[in-house]
Amino acid sequence: MIGPAYLAVIDPQQSGRGSSSIADAQAQFGLALAYEGPALVILSTPGSPVRAIGRIGAVIGTLFDQAGSPVERALGPNLEATEARALIDHFWGDYLALAAHPSSKTVTVLRAPAGRLPAYRTRQGCVTYYASHIDLLSGLELISPAIDWGFVAHRLAFPHLPNETTGLHCVEELLPGNFVREYGRAGDAESLWSPWTFASPDRQIRSFAKATANVHDAVVSATSALTCGRGGLLLELSGGLDSSIIAASLAENGRSAVAYNLSTSGKEGDERIYARQVSEHCGFPLIEEMAEGSIDLTAPVRHVTARPAMPAMLSIVDARFEAKARELHVDAFIGGMGGDCVFCSLGSAAPATDACLALGPGTRLFATLGNVARVHNSNVWTVVRLMMRQLVRRRSHRGWRRDDTFLHRPSLPTRFREHSWLIEPDNALPGSRAHIQQILGASAHLDDYGRNHAAPSLFPLLTQPVIEACLATPSWLWVEGGQNRAAARAAFRGRLPDAILDRRTKGGMEAFCARTFEANRDRLRPFLLDGLLAQAGLLDRASIDAYLTRPFTNRDSQFYSILPIADMEAWARGVIGSA
Repeated sequence: MIGPAYLAVIDPQQSGRGSSSIADAQAQFGLALAYEGPALVILSTPGSPVRAIGRIGAVIGTLFDQAGSPVERALGPNLEATEARALIDHFWGDYLALAAHPSSKTVTVLRAPAGRLPAYRTRQGCVTYYASHIDLLSGLELISPAIDWGFVAHRLAFPHLPNETTGLHCVEELLPGNFVREYGRAGDAESLWSPWTFASPDRQIRSFAKATANVHDAVVSATSALTCGRGGLLLELSGGLDSSIIAASLAENGRSAVAYNLSTSGKEGDERIYARQVSEHCGFPLIEEMAEGSIDLTAPVRHVTARPAMPAMLSIVDARFEAKARELHVDAFIGGMGGDCVFCSLGSAAPATDACLALGPGTRLFATLGNVARVHNSNVWTVVRLMMRQLVRRRSHRGWRRDDTFLHRPSLPTRFREHSWLIEPDNALPGSRAHIQQILGASAHLDDYGRNHAAPSLFPLLTQPVIEACLATPSWLWVEGGQNRAAARAAFRGRLPDAILDRRTKGGMEAFCARTFEANRDRLRPFLLDGLLAQAGLLDRASIDAYLTRPFTNRDSQFYSILPIADMEAWARGVIGSA
């Protein structure tokens, strides 16, 4: 296990039933005591950051203050809801905080907003266990891996929407920003951090200069904090805007890195010319390779995870990064994951709609109409028409879109499981709603990439300070000057080559994905039609059969709806095979 690993044993009744698991965790996984009390025991990997909460608990994982400096001191002396809110307001990082309260026979638990340190939970009688890795729970025989088919149906119908359930029976997850009081039985989690605090129209920053300065400072500070004390860094440098911003942030902080560019055949998959400009500008050596080789979309998963993790389509890219990390003995990966989402790259007229609702008719609205038109290579009248449609239907887009393509509709849930981020104020703007949904969707795909078994992955753009700074920037400022992600481009003007900041093209893997799908089509047909999902009644076998047997063309993009189904099937077979 790479990075901090922990096991927390919560026993408010002081039954002593978790003592054998504690001993096994020490012997089998080499975990050491980080905190020990009658109702709470925390074990972690030796050397993991640990800060005491008075004498009643501890914070496991990384913790930074608002300036991005590591916090080493003890905290406390309490972790009730008020103190938990203060912790969120004044600090950030990848952490889990736990504290026992003998007088009430409870243990409170807080997970960091935007924190990537997992908090998987299972119960045995009156004892509750929290763990960073599913391997810990299964290795200690606290769970026997079995599929939660309700989760599978929900994940297929409402893709990219995280919630507290996992794909494993009797395993839940405490979501980022949530606080819970454990009584020895199920406690209701309370969300203490909301994106709407920062995206509220009356809180957003309407000065472009101030907004871009805040975005710049947040990204540079987060990059500095995450890389502090790290030795070798392997930078995933595609040549696109997001990874280039991370390169510029590393250079501004005086951090060294080796840049690694993977290309695929086809014009849209080769951005080497841009990666070279960035690496030269920032002073980083650049390694260029082609992501060539066959991918088996039906291959079993390498190990059991709480949910389907890395898409099989990216397995060759992931394997190359893992191999390169081991070859170079790097301490961590770093990249621009989540940039499109955090930097509010919206494919709609929502910025104009937001400007209309927040500012009313005027110069700013007319400018935004033109900016949106330029971003999408359209015209102002089309944008006006789409804006009017959004104004009329602004309430109908709440929630999460259901997708039943290739699925058996009667077997799917009709309503999505609520997430606190989707609970919005009455004055919510459509662009802010879409922005938040984008970030939420990105957070559902950060689990267990194979490369993380070689070194941890750092994603500065998905940290709490960056998310807060970007949410505080209204959507119309993200299209300033007729370019998407405009505030991010302006934030790093002068720190990156103009050729990078002024690009209107974007690389992609569309041709690579189409070729890979076509090469796997014959294997996918029996894999899906005779697989576990079909047996569970979740697939529309007739439509899948028809699609996989008809001639395939490169203009056909419907195969993208097949890929997550295949990933879910491979994950399910992995779970069954491990049981």
